[in-house]
Amino acid sequence: MDFDEFDCEDDAPLHERIARMAGKPVKARSPIYVSSDDEAAVEKKRSNESVTLTPPPPVSEKQRKAEEAEAMRLAQRTVDNILNSKRSKAAESNNPAKDTENRVKENKENDNPPAKVRRKLDQESEKLGRAKKKEEKEKFAKLSKECKDAEKLVNKQTDKSEVNKYMLCVMDPLVVSIPPGPDILNMLTNPPTGKPEEVFQYKVENQSVPGSLTWKRRIIHLDIQGGQPVVSETWIEENRSLVFTSAMEIAEKILDGTLAAWAESIRQQLGSDHHLTLMVYNFNLYFRADKNSQERARKAAVRGEAVNNRAQSKKVSEYSMLEALLTLSINRVLDYLTFDRASDKGWRECAG
Repeated sequence: MDFDEFDCEDDAPLHERIARMAGKPVKARSPIYVSSDDEAAVEKKRSNESVTLTPPPPVSEKQRKAEEAEAMRLAQRTVDNILNSKRSKAAESNNPAKDTENRVKENKENDNPPAKVRRKLDQESEKLGRAKKKEEKEKFAKLSKECKDAEKLVNKQTDKSEVNKYMLCVMDPLVVSIPPGPDILNMLTNPPTGKPEEVFQYKVENQSVPGSLTWKRRIIHLDIQGGQPVVSETWIEENRSLVFTSAMEIAEKILDGTLAAWAESIRQQLGSDHHLTLMVYNFNLYFRADKNSQERARKAAVRGEAVNNRAQSKKVSEYSMLEALLTLSINRVLDYLTFDRASDKGWRECAG
């Protein structure tokens, strides 16, 4: 193997060898790069150059106790500080004056925030105030509209064009079965004018007075509860009734003397302040039949035939019937109206 001028058996670094050749002093240092074939020597050198640490002297019993006493004093001082802090806070909470003073201080601090915070609070307060006013205004407008609508509904019940919608005609089943009955029902549902506002609602049910017809009115009430309109309704009976009967039935009551008692009993059932009207139908038909009977009797007498005076004696004259009805009206028991079927209008006059 050939060696150049810098190759030598010396393992010193190149710069040290050059410095040594130039005659310059070289600082002694431990070799860093060693040959792998001298590992035992390196290990021996490293073991010689290792630092030997001297252990500290053992702690004496007196010193150990002093350190433990100092640690106990520090721990006791820490516990005392914590307990004193809790006691002072408890004393402040149990002291009303101190508590009030703290609250006043906090309130002052809250009442006197920095200018920037104050401006922000004022803006928030103003914003909330505007929102509250807007909400109250909308609520009032809504409530005002609801109240106006409710008032309109209440006022409609007194309107002439709407009054029939709040009336209910109640009639006894006997009224439907008498000759004017079909015309009465037709008049209620199909008025002559054909206007919807003139149509009546009706109901057929047993009445305390047979053959009577009465009315009920629906009353709308408006109340304000909790600022809200509340609409309710009740039904009241009108103080007016019609009692339908035929002229023949009136004549029978006159003949047996029960007409006045019958009328008084109706008055007691309906009340003294009730307006009671007796609707007498087939009035002229009854007296035309009586006139025809008299004419037949006269012709039979001319022919010399026997006359049935018993049948003729059961007839009531028109004068007697009118006198009995007028007496009831004068005594304010009831008034009366008489009707007959017209050839062109039927019972429309009675039904209307």
